[in-house]
Amino acid sequence: MEKLIEYEIVGKISTITLDNASNNGAAVDEFIPKLFSEEIYGNLFHVRCSAHILNLIVKDGLKHFSVLLAGFRSFVKMLRYSPGKYQRYCQFCEMDGFEKNKIPIDVPHRWDATYEMMKHIMKHKKPINHMLQEVNIGFLPNEEVWEATENLKDFFGVFADATKLFSGSSYVIPSDFCLTIGHLKNLLNDNPESPVCEKMLLKYDKYWNNMDFLPLALASVMDPRYKMEVLKHLLDQLDNFDSALLVGREARSDVDVCFFTGSLD
Repeated sequence: MEKLIEYEIVGKISTITLDNASNNGAAVDEFIPKLFSEEIYGNLFHVRCSAHILNLIVKDGLKHFSVLLAGFRSFVKMLRYSPGKYQRYCQFCEMDGFEKNKIPIDVPHRWDATYEMMKHIMKHKKPINHMLQEVNIGFLPNEEVWEATENLKDFFGVFADATKLFSGSSYVIPSDFCLTIGHLKNLLNDNPESPVCEKMLLKYDKYWNNMDFLPLALASVMDPRYKMEVLKHLLDQLDNFDSALLVGREARSDVDVCFFTGSLD
């Protein structure tokens, strides 16, 4: 608070974006009564990081494919740490008419790196398959596994696009938020019997079915392209009707407060 007072910005802060660490919740609770008027009282202050939430949702889905991903990950590591095997892989690429380039390996804290790895693997399926038939790493996918990998790539490609959108810094993101998470909800709801979608829906509902997205929803409401229509469409998909009705009323009320009190000037 001392720095906020020093820089004379108390009362000028409307929103803060944090990751989802539990200690941030306590910090937000301490800031709210000191920064906001009674009219709006910090209703729009705490905005959860959407890219981080999306990362948690997708990781729950990827756990179902842990054996498959571990096999391909072992192959990529083999090429990285064995120059001789990488040269042999390059020979297969030349024979099959593919460019010689390194396959990106994923990292634990960025699920989209896993998607990029799978996308590259499917693009170079033929030389990779030839290489796997020659080496012995305990992983030799058959056609059924390759088909599952292709489906995996296509399914998670939608989430990769959303991650890219949420992670951008050179364009306006919040106004497209409702449209994007509504599309993701539709995709998951279209596969109700899938254990993968079931896990992902549980995580989705934990963060985005309890109205924590209200600050970003208001950005969509204020966008003249969308107004209340996109928010209404998203709320229609939520499982909790009472909560959906409540957030619709809160959104309308907070828009009025923002305009009539000048809190976001």
